[in-house]
Amino acid sequence: MKIKHLSLFIAIFFVATAMAHCQKVHLFEFYENGKVGFMDSTGRTIIAPRFDATRGFEQGRAGVLLDNKWGFIDTRGNIVVQPQFDGVADYQDSMALVWNDVWDSDEYEEAIYGYVDYQGRIVRKPQFHMAFDFYEGLAAVNVGNYDNPRWGFIDRTGRMAIEARYSDYGRFCQGLASVKDQSGKAGFIDRTGQMVIAPQYDGAGYFCHGLALVRIGNDTSARYGFVDTTGHYVVQPKYGQAFNFDPKGFAYVKTAEFLHLKAYRHPVDAGKRGIIDTQGREVVPAIFESASMPSEGLSAVKVGQKWGYVNLDRKYVVDPQYQTAGDFSEGLACVSLDGKYGYIDRSGRIVIPLQFYKAHLFSEGLACVNVGDFDNPRFGYIDHSGRFAIEPKFSQAFHFHHGLALVRWPGHEGYVDRSGRIVRHWPSEL
Repeated sequence: MKIKHLSLFIAIFFVATAMAHCQKVHLFEFYENGKVGFMDSTGRTIIAPRFDATRGFEQGRAGVLLDNKWGFIDTRGNIVVQPQFDGVADYQDSMALVWNDVWDSDEYEEAIYGYVDYQGRIVRKPQFHMAFDFYEGLAAVNVGNYDNPRWGFIDRTGRMAIEARYSDYGRFCQGLASVKDQSGKAGFIDRTGQMVIAPQYDGAGYFCHGLALVRIGNDTSARYGFVDTTGHYVVQPKYGQAFNFDPKGFAYVKTAEFLHLKAYRHPVDAGKRGIIDTQGREVVPAIFESASMPSEGLSAVKVGQKWGYVNLDRKYVVDPQYQTAGDFSEGLACVSLDGKYGYIDRSGRIVIPLQFYKAHLFSEGLACVNVGDFDNPRFGYIDHSGRFAIEPKFSQAFHFHHGLALVRWPGHEGYVDRSGRIVRHWPSEL
């Protein structure tokens, strides 16, 4: 028993150490002679280009395509999982979902799913008709089929930890997962498979900040609320639509309002949007045509055809006046009026005049803007003062991430650093 526990400790220590190391250096993909490799932020080659495609790195592993089969490499370019699958997902919770395509008796192509661990071991060869990512050490798998699903959960060793006897599933979060029994009602089980909140809902989400989304009813009669880990309602089922809480503790909600018009076959959704916190308080009242999740303490809201911003005390900071309104990032948000884009600060003051054809949020101190038009784009990067840090000369540009931004210009694409230097580029047909 001691040896078994020691082996488990060593395996966990290896995974934790490897993942901690991989997070220190970000690797960027690049192309050469039709093959993909990886470089660091200086443009130095770390992994020579030899792969046909990649999913990019996640948790220190990158899915790569070689000779029409997918496998995984580590951050040094070593093959961790030999290319042998028709498809792979990114690593999640130190495990990766893999699949192969097969033909059924009616000659329809379908996929069967399995898993590999962080060391590259196949813990379950592709065999499940449907399967999903690991969360909190458990993954939902369907041992039945599409018409007659039987969902259960396996652990990281591939063992069936929770018997496959449910008609639907949810992911584990904060120790609980939603499942539907054969009656079609949803409840919540713990990691041992014990039902801790009895099946009683028509639908259920996952727990975040101690609350889970639940639904009573269907179609236009559906009402959404939130329960705690004991099944007690913190938010009564009163909304016509709602989503799970985000990591910051906010959830999107919409009122249950429908118009029954003779000209339309089905009821027209006329619900108003808002945002609630974990106490169930509408920090953004559900009275708007649209509302964005809060960013830096403010939420963009739409009244009629105009956008403004409210704070979490339900007060306007910026009256509705703009055609579009983006999220705040680094203290600034992109807004537009009469087809021109610029930036405001959190007080609503225009700090960069509305002058651009298109503009995007700030990232690492810079924002990409288009001073051309749709047919002849000219993207460059401005700083917080609105001054061009990188002159507008690109046909396409993306956000800065780990010190570099992907850019494209006729016949080429590559990476630019914050000084405007092209650190690496290659021919492109885009």
